[in-house]
Amino acid sequence: MVKINLLPAEFVAEQRRKLLQNRCLLAVLPLVALLFCISGNLYCLAQQMAAEITVMQKQLEFVEREVEKYGPFLELQRCVSLKKNLLAVAMGAEFGWREMLAALETRIPTNVRLTNLELVFNGLPGTLTLYGMTDSHPAAAGWAEALEAVPGISGVQISFSTVEQGDDGKQVRFKLWAQIFSRQPAGWSEK
Repeated sequence: MVKINLLPAEFVAEQRRKLLQNRCLLAVLPLVALLFCISGNLYCLAQQMAAEITVMQKQLEFVEREVEKYGPFLELQRCVSLKKNLLAVAMGAEFGWREMLAALETRIPTNVRLTNLELVFNGLPGTLTLYGMTDSHPAAAGWAEALEAVPGISGVQISFSTVEQGDDGKQVRFKLWAQIFSRQPAGWSEK
């Protein structure tokens, strides 16, 4: 069977062109719909972000107003803190007299007798002067070394040491000198 088209060639070409146009339109239509959906989603996200930015700006303004409200209080608190530190520095460090005397007592050897003790503390550092008697020069030197281990004492020196004749025989009279330190007051700085 043979099919013969009796339509003119222009009419057949027009039908083919329309058919091709319809197929292209059907292929492009889903792409247009997809682009429309994407742009709609982007627009919704942009609106959402703009709303969130507005809320954050309002929160920021609220926080800034609160900071301004408490600004004088913070300045006053800083001023009080500075004055407390200055007062602590002006009053000087507290000195632990008991602790220092207890530490000295535990370090006195049996062959050393103290005859006098001067403990002067009027700031950082203070001085400690010890007068006493012992059996020998090495015993006085050994005690000077033991005092170096006491916390808060440094720079122990034997000022003089001399042999004297006493009722018990020969005795060594000595004088030790050292620097004493206390804890620094709160807020103290070396500036």
